Amino acid sequence: MRSVRSSPQQRKAWLAEVAMSLKKAENATSQVALMLILDVKTRWSSTHQMLRRALDFRQAIDDFVAKTRDLRPYELSDADWAGIELVTQWLKAFRSATTQMSTTKRPMLSSAHAIFRGLQESLQDDLAALPDSAPRKLQSALTSAHRKLSDYYFKVDESPFYVWASSM
Repeated sequence: MRSVRSSPQQRKAWLAEVAMSLKKAENATSQVALMLILDVKTRWSSTHQMLRRALDFRQAIDDFVAKTRDLRPYELSDADWAGIELVTQWLKAFRSATTQMSTTKRPMLSSAHAIFRGLQESLQDDLAALPDSAPRKLQSALTSAHRKLSDYYFKVDESPFYVWASSM
């Protein structure tokens, strides 16, 4: 939500809304009013972090949008929030895989195959559990992600470098 960061007044209004929302909530996930996280194309896992923060502050976002006339066209429905929850769950597996593969303390090539396979299985389970009411775009995106992982899985499987790394 770029508009929250668009001016000092908007930031102040957002933080006040979050603080008020936290006071109302009995089981607040965060006790501190935080800014929303923007998605950054060059930063791994930023989409997951952005969506996770949005879910943490769902009530504050809904209240802020309701009070801000310019943002009303962007108001999220319950179905939109359900879609965000699904995507966040899926991206959590990718964030975990990225973290595992980004380690610098040990060689990772030998475990890449297992990580790709784990992601594939996670996506397959997610596809099987996907409710019929899920938007077509989400179904298509999940299927495409599964196919792309299959491509990588087989490329790694065919690579002599992987075989060499596995035997070390």
